[in-house]
Amino acid sequence: MVDAARVAPAAPDAEMFVISGFMARPGQIPNYPEVTDLIFTYDHQLIWRAMRQMDTTLTPGDFAYELLDVLRARHPRESDRLWERIVSQEFVVHSWSENIERLEKCALARRLINTAQEIAERAWRLDNDGALRIIQRW
Repeated sequence: MVDAARVAPAAPDAEMFVISGFMARPGQIPNYPEVTDLIFTYDHQLIWRAMRQMDTTLTPGDFAYELLDVLRARHPRESDRLWERIVSQEFVVHSWSENIERLEKCALARRLINTAQEIAERAWRLDNDGALRIIQRW
C-alpha cells in the first residue's frame, strides 16, 4: 500500500523504463508486487495492472502482442495512446525492433477498423455528412 505521505515521483520516464524492463522479462513480474505502489502516472498504472494479470510465461514478443490485446479489451478508447507510450520507449524499440513494425501495423489496422465501423454506423443512420467528415480525416 502507498504511504499517504509519499510524494509521486516527477519522473514518468523512469516508471516507463521499469515497465519496459518487465516487458523484456515478463517472468519477473510476479516477483515484484511492490512495483504497483511505485507507479503514479495514470497511463502507467493502467499498463502495469494489465501486465500484472497476464500470463508471465510468455516470451517478450508474445507478451507484447497479448498486452496490446488486453489494453484494447480493457481500455478501447485509450489503447492507442497507451500503446504509443509503450513503443515510444527506446528500450522497447531496441528489444523488439523486428516486431515493432508488425505491432504498428496492427495498431493502424485497428484504427482503420474503428473508423470503418464509425462510417458504417453513421451511414446506417443516414448521417452521410458525418460519414464524409470521417472519411476526410484519412
